[in-house]
Amino acid sequence: MGHKHRSIRVEHVPQSDVHGIVKVGEMSAIKLDGGLALGLYYITIGIGTPAQLMQLHVDTGSSTMAVSDSGCSACGQPPFYSSYSSTFEPCSSLSCSFTLRYGDGSSVSGVSGTDVITMGSASASSNFGLIKSQTENFEPDPLDGILGLAYPSIAVNGMVSPFDALVSAGKFENQFSMCLNPEGGVLVLGGYGNFHTGDYTWVSQVSTGNPGFYMISTTGVSFGSDSVNSGMNAIVDSGSTAFVVPTAVFSNIKNLFLSKYSQLPGITGSQNLFNGYCVRMQASQAAAFPTLTISLQGITLTVKGAQYVRAVQYQGQTYYCMGIGQISQSFMILGDYIMQNYEVAFDRVSKRVGFAPVSDCQAPEITSVVPDQGPVAGNNVVTINGVNLGADDITSVSLAGVTATIMSQTSTRVVVTANNSSTDSIGSVIVMSAKFGAIAALNGYTYGTP
Repeated sequence: MGHKHRSIRVEHVPQSDVHGIVKVGEMSAIKLDGGLALGLYYITIGIGTPAQLMQLHVDTGSSTMAVSDSGCSACGQPPFYSSYSSTFEPCSSLSCSFTLRYGDGSSVSGVSGTDVITMGSASASSNFGLIKSQTENFEPDPLDGILGLAYPSIAVNGMVSPFDALVSAGKFENQFSMCLNPEGGVLVLGGYGNFHTGDYTWVSQVSTGNPGFYMISTTGVSFGSDSVNSGMNAIVDSGSTAFVVPTAVFSNIKNLFLSKYSQLPGITGSQNLFNGYCVRMQASQAAAFPTLTISLQGITLTVKGAQYVRAVQYQGQTYYCMGIGQISQSFMILGDYIMQNYEVAFDRVSKRVGFAPVSDCQAPEITSVVPDQGPVAGNNVVTINGVNLGADDITSVSLAGVTATIMSQTSTRVVVTANNSSTDSIGSVIVMSAKFGAIAALNGYTYGTP
């Protein structure tokens, strides 16, 4: 599906490295970059041997991974060079060519291949698409492609997605979760995160046989106290920014606003919010828009007015855009604007989706490792800088397999001593946290004078 609704292009988030990875048993929590202003969320993964870092849009509304190929002149971003990978295998079947079309009208085409994919703390060989051509509106900078996380039944040409490959290889359980905040979030693979309050409320999927999408049933949609729909099926789709509804429901919403909320900015006139225009208004006026309520079995999802009428920056000015779109289908799409208030869990074994109120949706991340001296005999003092490291609950640290002694720790810095005199490289860095498990920086760090 991957509706990928956007209103105005904004500056992109700078490229990140493969940090912010937590391993708890068979789970990995990965930092999501991007956000609501960009209109999407993305992770950094590794492809090939040695790994090439690629930034991919996380899309629970599609099932295929596709990345820019070195032969794509229109792709823009640094592509994947299959010739640089010793483990890449080109497609050799009759169904090598593929085309992917998305709900926003964008599309890509190319050929498939196989290589080692690293997601979080695990790696496995997986199929993926190499994009040879794409429409201009496919993905914005700085993205290199898309990562589908829906069920295998809707994957193009039967390609096995990286997550399914990791599940089949026994690296992860067949479940994951996402929490979103306006400027990022956390994707947990192989389990469910703890970035919420209370327990998950589980909603069974409409199809429990061989589903394609994460489709659940709603029992009603309202704005304030006014109902606009008595319920229908809905797809939970992180690849869509907006709350997308069938045309008839969209008309109901528009008519409600015209009759009851015409005093709000952008409701009347030809260049209004419902006609796709972004308008000037104050933050207090956006907050006056009525609360959107979506009723499910056992839980009610709520989105405040200022959360679906979103502020964007354009040419130095602040505009507000409507986060509600329409499609000529008989189901709704619950995109990022709906998901933002919840940690959403996807149980692919029991075919259900869970919702829990989000809390502290920030991935722990190692940002730098700074030794105080070069490789000399005896202990070296090493400072590990990061974000959300867990304050006083760090239990152990290892540098390239060598256990370190913790000297001090805060939520942003851990100072340790370690005897690494036998090597000139720290290599992998693992910080064990009682709250998050193992916080890992996968890239090697070399000793040197800071």
